[in-house]
Amino acid sequence: IVTSRNELRGLTARQGVHPIRLDVLPVEQSLALLGNVIGGNVAAEHPVGVAELAGLCGHLPLALRIAAANLLARHDLVLSDYLAELRANRLSALEIDGDDEAAVRAAFRLSFHALDPRAARVFRLLGVIPGSDFTEDAVAALAALPVTEARHVLDQLAAGNLAVRRAGRRYQLHDLLRTYATELCAEQDDEAAAARVRLFGFYLRTVDDAGKRLFPIRWWLPRPDADPAVRPVEFADPAAARSWMDSECVNALNVLTAAVRHGCHAHAWSLTEGMRAYLVSGGRFRTEGLAAYRTAAAAAAAAGNRMAEATLQYSLGA
Repeated sequence: IVTSRNELRGLTARQGVHPIRLDVLPVEQSLALLGNVIGGNVAAEHPVGVAELAGLCGHLPLALRIAAANLLARHDLVLSDYLAELRANRLSALEIDGDDEAAVRAAFRLSFHALDPRAARVFRLLGVIPGSDFTEDAVAALAALPVTEARHVLDQLAAGNLAVRRAGRRYQLHDLLRTYATELCAEQDDEAAAARVRLFGFYLRTVDDAGKRLFPIRWWLPRPDADPAVRPVEFADPAAARSWMDSECVNALNVLTAAVRHGCHAHAWSLTEGMRAYLVSGGRFRTEGLAAYRTAAAAAAAAGNRMAEATLQYSLGA
């Protein structure tokens, strides 16, 4: 038996080994592991707290064992206090004092340092993405790479268990890995800011292009200048445009909120306006649409852009 955070595809090709991919633990097994270490009585007395603890550990076996060991060894540490530590900074709370190897951050660091510079840069920039999952096209825009190159890098990250492949060429980061990528990204603030604007531009241009395919309507607000390095998704027909909007609507709304948070107000209100017809026709305006328009209208008011504020308030009124 050979274990590794890397898929070790070479062994499969050369030696004919049978690979078995292990995911994070199911909820029941996470709770059982915690109960085995901290004691079944403690787990039974605090079921809600222990369940939250498992969730904050992302059901990752190493994280669960470190958390349980901290609770067991630090007699002055009560569960509620430790949960507060985890909520404040999960990676810092998931380490054992005096043991550099018993830390989730240290395990991630080993995998990160094994990457080549290009893959390391992309992984770091994934901390910019505000949604729960992402596509090759979004990563290509984020890192200013051709889509084929972004696909190759994402394949490397998946092979090293630094990203998870999903159906339809979509990818995800484990919650704790997302936190780690965000930490790394914060160390390169200028690079992160530029990547963030490219990502916002990618979603804006793609949403606008999808809207033109679906609805022959006029948008009133001028768009921010487009970055020539950012290529939006191209749609062969209206069905393809609607399919993309269906799968990316939540991510686009997350991008809108992130744009407001980072002061890219023009991206936020333009994106809101571009999504309006889709949200209305899809029956999503009363829920997601209203919240998005209120967020963007408040951003327009804060930025002092009367034209944008009036346009957004007009749509809300309609």
